[in-house]
Amino acid sequence: MADAFRRELEGVDSVESLFHLKAKFLGKKGELSEVLKGLKDVSPEERPRIGGRANELRDALESAMGGKQAELEEA
Repeated sequence: MADAFRRELEGVDSVESLFHLKAKFLGKKGELSEVLKGLKDVSPEERPRIGGRANELRDALESAMGGKQAELEEA
C-alpha cells in the first residue's frame, strides 16, 4: 500500500488531486480504513502489532501529504 501511495503521490499536480488521494487512502472508505476494519478478524495476539504498523503507515502517509501540499501551495 505504501508503494502504491508513493507512486500516486508523485503524479499529484494540484491540491484537489491531493485531496482525492487522501480520500482514497485515508478516507472513511479508504484503503487504510479497510485494513483497520479487518483487525477484528486478527488474533488478539497479533492486533497490537498490526494496529501499530497501520498507525505508523497512516502517520507516514499524512506526513508525505503535508509535504506535498506545502510544495503545491508554494508553486
